[in-house]
Amino acid sequence: MPVKSKAKVLTAYDVKTIRSILGLTKLELAKRCGVTIELIRRIEVGIANLTEDVEKQVIKAFGLTNNQLNKMLEITDEIQAILNDNGDGHNN
Repeated sequence: MPVKSKAKVLTAYDVKTIRSILGLTKLELAKRCGVTIELIRRIEVGIANLTEDVEKQVIKAFGLTNNQLNKMLEITDEIQAILNDNGDGHNN
């Protein structure tokens, strides 16, 4: 029986980037998730951990299908790789 691969866990960078792409403010995302703006801010800067429950709320708040979310995560990974590239084709 094939093993289902675990979905990628959202990173702070993913949350901030996807939120920005979707045109949501931190306050709008916080309201949609039922959490404080301070928690969203702390998650996005990496101070607070994104719990499984809050991650589910964030994904729901983004309003994306699983396919759309997976494509967005691929894009955020590519953006991060580009930003980490030091110009010689090797990541730092």
